[in-house]
Amino acid sequence: MIKPKKKYAGLLGRITAFTIFFQFHLALPAGLINVNLADPFALLALMTLGIIWLLSRKMPRWRMPEFNWILTLFGALLLYAYMIGWTKIGHTQWALSARLVGWVVLLGYLSAGYLLVAYAGNNGVRWLLEVLAAAAVLVIVLTVVTRFLYRYGFDVPEPTPNFEGFSGNRNAFAFQLLAVLALSLPYSKIYARQLVVQGKGVYKAWRSWVPIGFLIVGIVWSGSRAGMLAAFILLLAAYYRDFLDRRSLLLGIVFASLLWVVAPMQSAISSEASNQERWATMRYGIEMWLHSPLIGEGLGVFIANSTERFGHPTVIHSTPIWILAEFGLIGAAVLGWSFLKLWRYSTRSGSPHDDRPRIALLLLLIAFVVFSQFHEMLFQRIFWLVGGGLLGAPLDSQHQKQNWRQS
Repeated sequence: MIKPKKKYAGLLGRITAFTIFFQFHLALPAGLINVNLADPFALLALMTLGIIWLLSRKMPRWRMPEFNWILTLFGALLLYAYMIGWTKIGHTQWALSARLVGWVVLLGYLSAGYLLVAYAGNNGVRWLLEVLAAAAVLVIVLTVVTRFLYRYGFDVPEPTPNFEGFSGNRNAFAFQLLAVLALSLPYSKIYARQLVVQGKGVYKAWRSWVPIGFLIVGIVWSGSRAGMLAAFILLLAAYYRDFLDRRSLLLGIVFASLLWVVAPMQSAISSEASNQERWATMRYGIEMWLHSPLIGEGLGVFIANSTERFGHPTVIHSTPIWILAEFGLIGAAVLGWSFLKLWRYSTRSGSPHDDRPRIALLLLLIAFVVFSQFHEMLFQRIFWLVGGGLLGAPLDSQHQKQNWRQS
Protein backbone atom coordinates (compact mmCIF):
# COMPACT_ATOMS: atom_id res chain seq x y z
CA MET A 1 0.00 0.00 0.00
CA ILE A 2 2.93 2.35 0.56
CA LYS A 3 4.05 2.46 -3.08
CA PRO A 4 0.74 3.72 -4.59
CA LYS A 5 0.51 6.31 -1.80
CA LYS A 6 4.11 7.33 -2.44
CA LYS A 7 3.46 7.82 -6.15
CA TYR A 8 0.28 9.81 -5.50
CA ALA A 9 1.88 11.98 -2.81
CA GLY A 10 4.93 12.57 -4.99
CA LEU A 11 2.84 13.56 -8.01
CA LEU A 12 0.57 15.84 -5.99
CA GLY A 13 3.48 17.52 -4.23
CA ARG A 14 5.41 18.06 -7.45
CA ILE A 15 2.46 19.53 -9.32
CA THR A 16 1.77 21.90 -6.43
CA ALA A 17 5.43 22.95 -6.32
CA PHE A 18 5.64 23.58 -10.06
CA THR A 19 2.41 25.58 -10.39
CA ILE A 20 2.92 27.72 -7.28
CA PHE A 21 4.80 30.34 -9.35
CA PHE A 22 1.70 31.13 -11.43
CA GLN A 23 -0.81 33.42 -9.74
CA PHE A 24 -3.06 36.35 -10.57
CA HIS A 25 -5.10 38.97 -8.74
CA LEU A 26 -8.86 38.76 -8.34
CA ALA A 27 -10.60 42.10 -7.80
CA LEU A 28 -13.09 42.22 -4.93
CA PRO A 29 -14.89 45.24 -3.45
CA ALA A 30 -12.56 45.10 -0.43
CA GLY A 31 -9.46 44.96 -2.60
CA LEU A 32 -7.35 42.46 -4.52
CA ILE A 33 -6.80 38.87 -3.44
CA ASN A 34 -4.27 36.46 -4.89
CA VAL A 35 -5.47 33.33 -6.67
CA ASN A 36 -2.85 30.74 -7.52
CA LEU A 37 -2.84 28.02 -10.14
CA ALA A 38 -1.64 25.61 -7.45
CA ASP A 39 -4.56 26.29 -5.09
CA PRO A 40 -6.76 23.38 -6.34
CA PHE A 41 -3.87 20.93 -5.93
CA ALA A 42 -3.11 22.28 -2.46
CA LEU A 43 -6.74 21.83 -1.42
CA LEU A 44 -6.66 18.31 -2.85
CA ALA A 45 -3.61 17.63 -0.68
CA LEU A 46 -5.49 18.95 2.37
CA MET A 47 -8.46 16.69 1.59
CA THR A 48 -6.10 13.73 1.18
CA LEU A 49 -4.42 14.38 4.50
CA GLY A 50 -7.83 14.82 6.12
CA ILE A 51 -8.99 11.43 4.84
CA ILE A 52 -5.77 9.80 6.06
CA TRP A 53 -6.29 11.42 9.44
CA LEU A 54 -9.88 10.17 9.70
CA LEU A 55 -9.00 6.63 8.64
CA SER A 56 -5.90 6.29 10.79
CA ARG A 57 -7.15 8.45 13.67
CA LYS A 58 -3.64 9.84 13.98
CA MET A 59 -2.56 13.45 13.70
CA PRO A 60 0.10 14.32 11.11
CA ARG A 61 3.59 13.49 12.34
CA TRP A 62 6.09 16.34 12.23
CA ARG A 63 9.81 16.51 12.94
CA MET A 64 8.94 19.08 15.61
CA PRO A 65 6.39 17.53 18.03
CA GLU A 66 4.75 20.84 18.99
CA PHE A 67 3.87 21.79 15.42
CA ASN A 68 0.29 20.48 15.57
CA TRP A 69 -0.27 22.74 18.56
CA ILE A 70 1.17 25.70 16.66
CA LEU A 71 -1.25 25.12 13.79
CA THR A 72 -4.21 24.76 16.16
CA LEU A 73 -3.36 27.93 18.05
CA PHE A 74 -2.86 29.95 14.87
CA GLY A 75 -6.21 28.82 13.48
CA ALA A 76 -7.92 29.72 16.77
CA LEU A 77 -6.12 33.08 16.75
CA LEU A 78 -7.45 33.92 13.29
CA LEU A 79 -11.00 33.05 14.32
CA TYR A 80 -10.65 35.09 17.51
CA ALA A 81 -9.36 38.14 15.60
CA TYR A 82 -12.15 37.77 13.04
CA MET A 83 -14.76 37.83 15.82
CA ILE A 84 -13.15 40.93 17.35
CA GLY A 85 -13.27 42.67 13.98
CA TRP A 86 -16.86 41.54 13.39
CA THR A 87 -18.01 43.06 16.70
CA LYS A 88 -16.37 46.38 15.77
CA ILE A 89 -17.10 46.88 12.06
CA GLY A 90 -19.13 43.85 11.03
CA HIS A 91 -18.26 41.30 8.35
CA THR A 92 -15.48 42.20 5.93
CA GLN A 93 -14.91 40.26 2.73
CA TRP A 94 -11.13 40.54 2.99
CA ALA A 95 -11.02 39.07 6.49
CA LEU A 96 -13.21 36.15 5.44
CA SER A 97 -11.83 35.37 1.98
CA ALA A 98 -8.19 36.46 2.16
CA ARG A 99 -7.54 35.37 5.73
CA LEU A 100 -9.97 32.74 7.06
CA VAL A 101 -10.43 30.97 3.74
CA GLY A 102 -6.81 31.80 2.94
CA TRP A 103 -5.76 29.92 6.07
CA VAL A 104 -7.45 26.78 4.76
CA VAL A 105 -5.57 27.18 1.49
CA LEU A 106 -2.27 27.58 3.36
CA LEU A 107 -2.99 24.35 5.23
CA GLY A 108 -3.32 22.77 1.81
CA TYR A 109 0.16 23.91 0.81
CA LEU A 110 1.49 22.68 4.13
CA SER A 111 -0.21 19.34 3.46
CA ALA A 112 1.33 19.08 -0.03
CA GLY A 113 4.82 19.50 1.38
CA TYR A 114 4.05 17.11 4.24
CA LEU A 115 2.69 14.34 2.01
CA LEU A 116 5.70 14.54 -0.27
CA VAL A 117 8.08 13.83 2.61
CA ALA A 118 5.81 11.52 4.62
CA TYR A 119 5.60 8.94 1.85
CA ALA A 120 8.87 9.54 -0.03
CA GLY A 121 11.09 9.93 3.01
CA ASN A 122 13.84 12.50 3.07
CA ASN A 123 14.21 12.16 -0.69
CA GLY A 124 10.90 14.03 -0.84
CA VAL A 125 12.74 17.19 0.24
CA ARG A 126 15.09 16.73 -2.72
CA TRP A 127 12.13 16.26 -5.05
CA LEU A 128 10.56 19.44 -3.70
CA LEU A 129 13.82 21.36 -4.16
CA GLU A 130 14.43 20.15 -7.70
CA VAL A 131 10.90 20.92 -8.91
CA LEU A 132 10.86 24.36 -7.26
CA ALA A 133 14.31 25.23 -8.62
CA ALA A 134 13.41 24.06 -12.13
CA ALA A 135 10.13 26.00 -12.06
CA ALA A 136 11.84 29.15 -10.74
CA VAL A 137 14.54 29.04 -13.42
CA LEU A 138 11.91 28.41 -16.11
CA VAL A 139 9.84 31.39 -14.97
CA ILE A 140 12.92 33.64 -14.94
CA VAL A 141 13.94 32.51 -18.45
CA LEU A 142 10.41 32.92 -19.82
CA THR A 143 10.18 36.40 -18.36
CA VAL A 144 13.51 37.40 -19.92
CA VAL A 145 12.61 35.92 -23.32
CA THR A 146 9.18 37.59 -23.33
CA ARG A 147 10.71 40.97 -22.58
CA PHE A 148 13.29 40.59 -25.33
CA LEU A 149 10.65 39.53 -27.86
CA TYR A 150 8.42 42.48 -26.95
CA ARG A 151 11.35 44.88 -27.16
CA TYR A 152 12.10 43.76 -30.72
CA GLY A 153 8.52 44.02 -31.95
CA PHE A 154 7.23 40.45 -31.67
CA ASP A 155 3.53 39.91 -31.00
CA VAL A 156 3.69 38.94 -27.32
CA PRO A 157 1.80 40.32 -24.30
CA GLU A 158 3.21 43.59 -23.00
CA PRO A 159 5.49 42.87 -20.01
CA THR A 160 4.73 44.34 -16.62
CA PRO A 161 6.83 47.34 -15.53
CA ASN A 162 8.57 45.25 -12.89
CA PHE A 163 10.39 41.94 -13.21
CA GLU A 164 7.89 39.78 -11.31
CA GLY A 165 7.49 36.52 -13.23
CA PHE A 166 3.88 35.36 -13.04
CA SER A 167 3.32 36.43 -9.44
CA GLY A 168 1.67 39.79 -10.11
CA ASN A 169 3.92 41.45 -7.53
CA ARG A 170 7.68 41.81 -7.52
CA ASN A 171 8.02 41.47 -3.76
CA ALA A 172 6.02 38.24 -3.81
CA PHE A 173 8.21 36.99 -6.65
CA ALA A 174 11.38 37.93 -4.79
CA PHE A 175 10.18 36.02 -1.74
CA GLN A 176 9.36 32.97 -3.86
CA LEU A 177 12.92 32.97 -5.16
CA LEU A 178 14.27 33.52 -1.64
CA ALA A 179 12.38 30.48 -0.35
CA VAL A 180 13.86 28.33 -3.11
CA LEU A 181 17.31 29.78 -2.41
CA ALA A 182 16.99 28.94 1.30
CA LEU A 183 16.09 25.38 0.34
CA SER A 184 18.87 25.13 -2.25
CA LEU A 185 21.87 26.26 -0.24
CA PRO A 186 22.19 23.37 2.24
CA TYR A 187 21.93 20.88 -0.63
CA SER A 188 24.57 22.59 -2.77
CA LYS A 189 27.23 20.43 -1.14
CA ILE A 190 25.59 17.33 -2.60
CA TYR A 191 25.32 18.71 -6.12
CA ALA A 192 28.83 20.15 -5.92
CA ARG A 193 30.43 16.74 -5.79
CA GLN A 194 32.05 16.04 -9.12
CA LEU A 195 30.73 12.50 -9.20
CA VAL A 196 27.96 11.22 -6.99
CA VAL A 197 27.21 7.78 -8.27
CA GLN A 198 23.87 6.14 -7.52
CA GLY A 199 23.67 3.05 -9.67
CA LYS A 200 24.36 4.49 -13.12
CA GLY A 201 23.30 8.05 -12.33
CA VAL A 202 25.81 10.88 -12.15
CA TYR A 203 25.16 14.37 -10.73
CA LYS A 204 27.17 17.07 -12.44
CA ALA A 205 28.64 19.92 -10.43
CA TRP A 206 26.86 22.62 -12.49
CA ARG A 207 23.62 21.75 -10.74
CA SER A 208 25.01 23.28 -7.55
CA TRP A 209 25.65 26.80 -8.87
CA VAL A 210 23.53 27.46 -11.97
CA PRO A 211 20.20 27.53 -10.06
CA ILE A 212 21.79 29.68 -7.35
CA GLY A 213 22.93 32.15 -10.01
CA PHE A 214 19.46 32.34 -11.57
CA LEU A 215 17.80 32.81 -8.17
CA ILE A 216 20.18 35.61 -7.17
CA VAL A 217 19.84 37.52 -10.43
CA GLY A 218 16.05 37.07 -10.37
CA ILE A 219 15.89 38.69 -6.95
CA VAL A 220 18.10 41.58 -8.12
CA TRP A 221 16.08 42.02 -11.35
CA SER A 222 12.88 42.26 -9.31
CA GLY A 223 14.10 45.50 -7.76
CA SER A 224 12.71 44.41 -4.39
CA ARG A 225 14.88 46.08 -1.78
CA ALA A 226 13.57 43.81 0.95
CA GLY A 227 14.34 40.83 -1.25
CA MET A 228 17.89 41.95 -1.97
CA LEU A 229 18.52 42.73 1.70
CA ALA A 230 17.14 39.36 2.79
CA ALA A 231 19.18 37.55 0.12
CA PHE A 232 22.38 39.29 1.24
CA ILE A 233 21.81 38.38 4.90
CA LEU A 234 20.79 34.84 3.95
CA LEU A 235 23.91 34.24 1.86
CA LEU A 236 26.17 35.86 4.44
CA ALA A 237 24.79 33.69 7.24
CA ALA A 238 25.01 30.51 5.15
CA TYR A 239 28.59 31.32 4.06
CA TYR A 240 29.75 32.21 7.56
CA ARG A 241 28.21 29.09 9.14
CA ASP A 242 29.40 26.82 6.32
CA PHE A 243 25.82 25.81 5.46
CA LEU A 244 26.63 25.65 1.75
CA ASP A 245 29.31 24.77 -0.76
CA ARG A 246 31.28 27.99 -0.88
CA ARG A 247 32.71 27.41 -4.34
CA SER A 248 29.19 26.91 -5.68
CA LEU A 249 28.10 30.20 -4.11
CA LEU A 250 31.00 32.10 -5.66
CA LEU A 251 30.36 30.53 -9.07
CA GLY A 252 26.66 31.34 -8.69
CA ILE A 253 27.41 34.99 -7.93
CA VAL A 254 29.72 35.22 -10.96
CA PHE A 255 27.06 33.60 -13.15
CA ALA A 256 24.39 35.97 -11.79
CA SER A 257 26.64 38.95 -12.51
CA LEU A 258 27.11 37.84 -16.11
CA LEU A 259 23.37 37.40 -16.58
CA TRP A 260 22.72 40.83 -15.10
CA VAL A 261 25.18 42.44 -17.52
CA VAL A 262 24.08 40.52 -20.62
CA ALA A 263 20.32 40.86 -20.07
CA PRO A 264 19.31 44.38 -18.91
CA MET A 265 16.10 43.51 -17.06
CA GLN A 266 16.53 45.61 -13.94
CA SER A 267 13.31 46.91 -12.36
CA ALA A 268 13.28 50.42 -10.97
CA ILE A 269 13.32 50.93 -7.22
CA SER A 270 10.03 51.96 -5.60
CA SER A 271 9.07 55.61 -5.97
CA GLU A 272 9.15 58.07 -3.10
CA ALA A 273 5.33 58.18 -3.07
CA SER A 274 5.24 54.40 -2.63
CA ASN A 275 7.78 54.60 0.17
CA GLN A 276 5.79 57.27 1.98
CA GLU A 277 2.60 55.26 1.77
CA ARG A 278 4.41 52.17 3.04
CA TRP A 279 5.66 54.01 6.11
CA ALA A 280 2.25 55.59 6.58
CA THR A 281 0.59 52.17 6.79
CA MET A 282 3.08 51.18 9.49
CA ARG A 283 2.42 54.35 11.48
CA TYR A 284 -1.33 53.85 11.23
CA GLY A 285 -0.89 50.21 12.30
CA ILE A 286 0.99 51.29 15.41
CA GLU A 287 -1.75 53.84 16.16
CA MET A 288 -4.33 51.04 15.93
CA TRP A 289 -2.32 48.87 18.29
CA LEU A 290 -1.94 51.66 20.85
CA HIS A 291 -5.72 52.13 20.74
CA SER A 292 -6.28 48.47 21.66
CA PRO A 293 -2.94 47.03 22.82
CA LEU A 294 -4.12 43.78 24.41
CA ILE A 295 -6.69 42.28 22.03
CA GLY A 296 -6.04 44.37 18.91
CA GLU A 297 -8.60 46.05 16.67
CA GLY A 298 -9.64 42.83 14.96
CA LEU A 299 -9.05 41.10 11.64
CA GLY A 300 -9.82 43.23 8.59
CA VAL A 301 -10.25 46.54 10.41
CA PHE A 302 -7.17 48.14 8.90
CA ILE A 303 -8.03 47.42 5.28
CA ALA A 304 -11.67 48.41 5.89
CA ASN A 305 -10.53 51.86 7.06
CA SER A 306 -7.64 52.21 4.62
CA THR A 307 -9.73 53.54 1.72
CA GLU A 308 -10.82 56.54 3.76
CA ARG A 309 -7.29 57.18 4.97
CA PHE A 310 -5.22 56.36 1.85
CA GLY A 311 -7.74 56.62 -0.97
CA HIS A 312 -7.64 52.91 -1.84
CA PRO A 313 -7.64 49.55 -0.03
CA THR A 314 -4.21 48.60 1.30
CA VAL A 315 -2.64 46.46 3.99
CA ILE A 316 0.01 47.09 6.62
CA HIS A 317 3.40 46.58 5.02
CA SER A 318 4.90 44.79 8.00
CA THR A 319 3.92 41.44 9.47
CA PRO A 320 4.86 42.27 13.11
CA ILE A 321 2.94 45.55 13.02
CA TRP A 322 -0.06 43.88 11.35
CA ILE A 323 -0.12 41.24 14.09
CA LEU A 324 0.03 43.88 16.84
CA ALA A 325 -2.60 46.11 15.20
CA GLU A 326 -5.24 43.44 14.54
CA PHE A 327 -4.35 40.66 17.01
CA GLY A 328 -2.88 42.67 19.89
CA LEU A 329 -0.37 41.43 22.44
CA ILE A 330 -2.32 38.19 22.75
CA GLY A 331 -1.72 37.39 19.09
CA ALA A 332 1.89 38.58 19.26
CA ALA A 333 2.51 36.28 22.23
CA VAL A 334 1.05 33.24 20.45
CA LEU A 335 2.99 33.85 17.24
CA GLY A 336 6.14 34.80 19.15
CA TRP A 337 6.00 31.50 21.05
CA SER A 338 5.43 29.61 17.79
CA PHE A 339 8.37 31.30 16.08
CA LEU A 340 10.62 30.70 19.07
CA LYS A 341 9.79 26.98 18.97
CA LEU A 342 10.57 26.80 15.25
CA TRP A 343 13.79 28.74 15.71
CA ARG A 344 14.99 26.53 18.57
CA TYR A 345 14.19 23.40 16.59
CA SER A 346 16.07 24.66 13.52
CA THR A 347 19.18 25.67 15.48
CA ARG A 348 19.68 22.61 17.65
CA SER A 349 21.72 19.68 16.42
CA GLY A 350 19.94 16.47 15.60
CA SER A 351 20.35 13.16 13.85
CA PRO A 352 22.30 13.20 10.55
CA HIS A 353 19.22 12.77 8.33
CA ASP A 354 17.68 15.90 9.86
CA ASP A 355 20.65 18.22 9.37
CA ARG A 356 19.92 19.65 5.92
CA PRO A 357 16.15 20.11 6.47
CA ARG A 358 16.90 21.89 9.76
CA ILE A 359 19.44 24.21 8.11
CA ALA A 360 17.06 24.95 5.24
CA LEU A 361 14.32 25.76 7.75
CA LEU A 362 16.66 28.09 9.62
CA LEU A 363 17.54 29.92 6.39
CA LEU A 364 13.86 30.13 5.45
CA LEU A 365 13.07 31.67 8.85
CA ILE A 366 15.89 34.20 8.43
CA ALA A 367 14.53 35.23 5.02
CA PHE A 368 11.03 35.51 6.47
CA VAL A 369 12.10 37.62 9.45
CA VAL A 370 13.99 40.13 7.30
CA PHE A 371 11.37 40.35 4.55
CA SER A 372 8.38 40.57 6.89
CA GLN A 373 9.65 43.77 8.50
CA PHE A 374 8.73 45.61 5.28
CA HIS A 375 5.91 43.48 3.83
CA GLU A 376 3.20 41.15 5.09
CA MET A 377 4.65 37.71 4.33
CA LEU A 378 2.83 35.35 6.71
CA PHE A 379 0.30 34.32 4.07
CA GLN A 380 2.82 33.62 1.30
CA ARG A 381 1.99 30.18 -0.08
CA ILE A 382 5.54 29.07 -0.79
CA PHE A 383 6.51 29.67 2.84
CA TRP A 384 4.00 27.02 3.93
CA LEU A 385 4.74 24.59 1.10
CA VAL A 386 8.47 24.57 1.82
CA GLY A 387 7.80 24.55 5.57
CA GLY A 388 5.58 21.49 5.21
CA GLY A 389 8.32 19.67 3.33
CA LEU A 390 11.01 20.59 5.86
CA LEU A 391 8.92 19.79 8.94
CA GLY A 392 7.11 16.70 7.67
CA ALA A 393 8.38 13.46 9.19
CA PRO A 394 8.85 10.35 7.00
CA LEU A 395 6.31 7.70 8.00
CA ASP A 396 8.70 4.81 7.33
CA SER A 397 11.50 5.31 9.86
CA GLN A 398 13.61 2.57 8.29
CA HIS A 399 13.39 4.26 4.88
CA GLN A 400 14.30 7.51 6.57
CA LYS A 401 17.52 6.03 7.93
CA GLN A 402 18.43 4.46 4.63
CA ASN A 403 18.22 7.57 2.47
CA TRP A 404 19.50 10.32 4.72
CA ARG A 405 22.82 10.40 2.89
CA GLN A 406 21.02 11.36 -0.31
CA SER A 407 19.09 14.18 1.36
